[in-house]
Amino acid sequence: MAYNQQPAFVVGTSNRPHRQSRVAARLRAESIAFEWWVNPPDLDDPERGCFDAHVSLAAYSLRRGLSSILVFEDDAVLEPGFAGVFSAAREQIPGDWLTVHFCPNTHRPLKRYSDNLFVAEEVLCTACIAYNLPALESFVGFSRWKHSDLDLPIDMVLSGLQHTGRCFVAYPLVCSQEPGHSSIIGKPVDYSFIKERYAVNVKG
Repeated sequence: MAYNQQPAFVVGTSNRPHRQSRVAARLRAESIAFEWWVNPPDLDDPERGCFDAHVSLAAYSLRRGLSSILVFEDDAVLEPGFAGVFSAAREQIPGDWLTVHFCPNTHRPLKRYSDNLFVAEEVLCTACIAYNLPALESFVGFSRWKHSDLDLPIDMVLSGLQHTGRCFVAYPLVCSQEPGHSSIIGKPVDYSFIKERYAVNVKG
């Protein structure tokens, strides 16, 4: 599937219109058609709010009968070559894939699967991620968990799927995050560490 045929969504909160205008311009410059998935901010628990946004989007996608989706968070920054890498990754991926990280926060060296894919292990970050049908169904299952059972950020919960060997990281790196205030940790974050770790852990 070509990247411009993949159902795509931008996840954000209604109190950050400046971010949304910037990410919209970036996606339109790449001819990526997308839908908004904007929710009210959870000021008491931003971490839970982010999790609930992805879960509700998964449920909505299943109701629409979508077999896979591409999700951008509102601070995603596309790097040159995104379209080509996305299209190549979709051609190389196995039929039973679960997720593909395009903006991965890596923590260990990864094993190569194909020209444009590495197998994800201990990979975090959902700034730009593709979900396949089984992953969407897992999210809906996660939504039944009690809040007390879910004390981790969404990307750490999602990493629980990586033991299957069906989660992947795209190569080369084609998305990063815009530096700025993180509502989850409550302070400004410079996401340059994502590129630095990728250079160490994903060897072409």
